[in-house]
Amino acid sequence: MEKLWQIIAQENTGENLPRISTLLLKKLVKGQMNSQKIYVGHIPASYDANTVEQLFSAYGKITEVVYPTDKKTKQPKGYAFVTFANPGSAQRALEKHDEELQDQKLIVEIAVEKTTRKKVDDPIDEEKQ
Repeated sequence: MEKLWQIIAQENTGENLPRISTLLLKKLVKGQMNSQKIYVGHIPASYDANTVEQLFSAYGKITEVVYPTDKKTKQPKGYAFVTFANPGSAQRALEKHDEELQDQKLIVEIAVEKTTRKKVDDPIDEEKQ
């Protein structure tokens, strides 16, 4: 919550702020965001988890890199989650947003935790029963 008030205070002083949407701000207040973890999208296919870690290690100590791959092809899905030891490092890493890598602009945002989804009744499953 303290970080939220720091962001609001900076906004009122006109300092340059990392881009943060109203939706993300609401999720931060509700505790649905981990301010130490970032989402990185549009990662070039030639990158591996070590390359992603090197790309962000300049911003602080990294505790985890999750770089999902397709189960069938074993190819990277093109996004990753990077967790830093402290929230300040994650905030600084947002500077990489829109940085161009191999003709693709990176997407870098504070990660939002998954919400539980309501299962929709599947009419095909009902027919099987």
